[in-house]
Amino acid sequence: MGWTLIDGRGKIPWQVNPATGVERFTQMAAQWKDIVQSVANDEKLKKSSSEVEASAASWIAEERDLCLHMSSHVGTRVDSIVERKLREDPAARLKEQISSIVETHMLTSKLRVPDCASDIDLCADIARKTVSVSMTVKAPTDRKSTKARLNWLLRMLPQNDERIFVRALWPGRCPPTMKPISLLREEPELIQTDNLDLVPHGFEILMIEGLGKRFGGRRTVIEDIERIVPEFYDLVGANLKAWQAPPPKPVKSRTAPDPGELEPNDLGDAGSLP
Repeated sequence: MGWTLIDGRGKIPWQVNPATGVERFTQMAAQWKDIVQSVANDEKLKKSSSEVEASAASWIAEERDLCLHMSSHVGTRVDSIVERKLREDPAARLKEQISSIVETHMLTSKLRVPDCASDIDLCADIARKTVSVSMTVKAPTDRKSTKARLNWLLRMLPQNDERIFVRALWPGRCPPTMKPISLLREEPELIQTDNLDLVPHGFEILMIEGLGKRFGGRRTVIEDIERIVPEFYDLVGANLKAWQAPPPKPVKSRTAPDPGELEPNDLGDAGSLP
């Protein structure tokens, strides 16, 4: 077992795989349980607390490890997407995660799998003790109705799973609507917003799993995250394709002129038809 110091006040556990020699992140810092309990008790978290800092550093370490885990799963390199200013400043990156824990009680990451329809968003919600994974795609504009746009999406996702939901994104200030994918297969109109004239401009596909007591476990929360993300990829990420506008069709009224109708200047430098 190896350890990485967190600013001299805490430790992050790493384990070296004897077969590959690759370090693997195995569990959150010891303070993780305290953070989860404090949020459950509705206690105010402080950005200056060592418990918050240790948990934020653990999440960053898990993000790195999850990229390795997913790279092995899909057979190609998977990267985390981080703003350049944060990627080049580890202290600022840690500060951002600390703020996320204190202000939203959430920890988030974004992963990029090459050639996927979109990036994969990961969120650990401390208050709800849930892990959610999602991807967002643009709705096809060549389909005019909500039902047609939704069916385009559902055809790409053949498997039902009680954890998978579809969130429709609407124009203007209209709030998103969300329903389980299994229900939408039977009644696609349930996703429609109150304004029947609107059609969604995008869809977010989410897998949401409640972990209960396992969320507060240092090791079990990591085990579940590294199970859920590959499962989401297998069910959604590997099947989802981004919509592309079709090429323009020929204008039927446009006809080619008869060669005999061409003026000499229309023939170019050659001055004559081939």
